[in-house]
Amino acid sequence: MSKIELDALYRAGASENWQHSSGGRPDWALASRWINDLKGTKSVLDVGCFDGQFLASLDGVERFGVELHEAATERAKSRGIEIVGADYESLAGFSRCFDVVTAFDVIEHVHDPGYFVRLLVDVVKPGGVVIISTGNTDALSWRFMGSRYWYCTIAEHISFINPRWCSWLADRQGLEIDRVQIFSHKQGTRPEKIKNLVKNVAYRLAPGLAAFARRRGMGGVDVSGDGALLLTPPNWLTARDHFIVMMQTKNG
Repeated sequence: MSKIELDALYRAGASENWQHSSGGRPDWALASRWINDLKGTKSVLDVGCFDGQFLASLDGVERFGVELHEAATERAKSRGIEIVGADYESLAGFSRCFDVVTAFDVIEHVHDPGYFVRLLVDVVKPGGVVIISTGNTDALSWRFMGSRYWYCTIAEHISFINPRWCSWLADRQGLEIDRVQIFSHKQGTRPEKIKNLVKNVAYRLAPGLAAFARRRGMGGVDVSGDGALLLTPPNWLTARDHFIVMMQTKNG
C-alpha cells in the first residue's frame, strides 16, 4: 500500500477514532511524566496528534501538532493546539525547532521508520528529546505468535520495531537512549488476561480449528461479510507488547 493510499484512508477515517478518556493511555501518562521531569521544556510537538488530547493534558508548555485528519485537526485547534503541518513529511526542511517531539502509535504506519525518526530529530533543539511509542516485536506474546500476531494483521501497520532497533538507530543518528518502558495498552483483569492467553495459544496451535468454530458462530467474530476473518488472529490487548522510548539529542 502506497503512502498516498494510506493518507487517503486516514483522511476518510471516522472522527471518533482514537478517543481516550483522561489517563486512559499508559504511554501518554509515561510521556507526560517524563516531560515533567525535564528541565526547561517550553515547547512540545506531537506528530500524529489527532484531536490533541495528549497535548491538551500538558501544562505550562507551548503545544504544536501535525495531523492529517481534517475534522481531528479542527478539534485540536479548538483545544489551543497550533497545527504546523498535515503530514510528517512536511517536517523536512522545517525551520522551527521544539524541546520535545512525540509520536504515539505512528511509526508503525510509515514505510521508512529510520527516515521518520530522522525527521523528528531534525526539528528537536540541541539537547531536546524524541519520544516514540509503538508495538514491540520483542514481546514474548509476539515472538510466540510470529506473523500470526494480531498487531500484524492491521492493514495500515507496515513497519515493526523494538527497543533493540532503537538502540541501533540511536548509534547511527547521534542519539542517546534515555528511557525505555514496556507496557500494555489494556491492563485487564486476571480472567481477561487468561482468556486472551488461552485464545491466542489455541489459535497458534490450531488456526483451522478457530476457523471451523467461527463458521459456526462461535468466538464472537462475525465472518458473514468477509471470509478472510475466518483466519484473523484474536486480539491480545492485555499483552505487554508495546514500548515507549525517549531518545535525547546531543547538545551543540
